[in-house]
Amino acid sequence: MKFNLHIDQAKFPKWIYAGFDNYADKFRYPYELVLVEKSLLYKNLIKYSNLAKPFSQPMGHYYIGLDSPSKVLDSEQLSSHLQSLSQGFSELHFFIGSAYGHPDNVKSYFDERLSLSSLTFGHQIMIPIMAEVIYRSYTLMIGHPYHK
Repeated sequence: MKFNLHIDQAKFPKWIYAGFDNYADKFRYPYELVLVEKSLLYKNLIKYSNLAKPFSQPMGHYYIGLDSPSKVLDSEQLSSHLQSLSQGFSELHFFIGSAYGHPDNVKSYFDERLSLSSLTFGHQIMIPIMAEVIYRSYTLMIGHPYHK
């Protein structure tokens, strides 16, 4: 299962990358966490959302928009949800919006939308936060004691 974290920006402070890498480096095959900066996929979702021709996502891929307000899950619920998604999908794509969120016409391409909290976070800080959240879910899925 490949977890892709998309953001439509690049060139973050070093501590953002260090926070992401701290968790991404801990994943073991067949799991992988990848940061996709200046995401072409996200740009295409925006581009195609303005056209009459719909965007077709690849088989085995599932799109999750990180958006507030949306469904909020605790760590165990998220892990269970990702575990069930892993039965039918090979790649999960998490999309971090800009400072203004996701454009309304792009939201229709997400298979679901999740919120991590009722708090608002800057989109840059979401990179290490999501890395930890996905890592925590991964450790719950494989029975690792990290969550305890």
